[in-house]
Amino acid sequence: MDEIYEYALSNGALGGKLLGAGGGGYFLFYVQTFNKLKLMHSLKEKGFEIETFTFDNIGLRSWVTKEKYEN
Repeated sequence: MDEIYEYALSNGALGGKLLGAGGGGYFLFYVQTFNKLKLMHSLKEKGFEIETFTFDNIGLRSWVTKEKYEN
């Protein structure tokens, strides 16, 4: 985890927070707008998945996606 965090810092992140636990989780990185693409590209090159999100003023929203199930 420390290596990932240090790698992100050296590629544009100003800070980060580990979220979740166990078999899954996320690193949330704070990055200035002009370094965002650099950080995303660097993390993808290392094989990490990128999930983007936005904040809004409406509050919590959730949704369900349709999945195909085999019978």
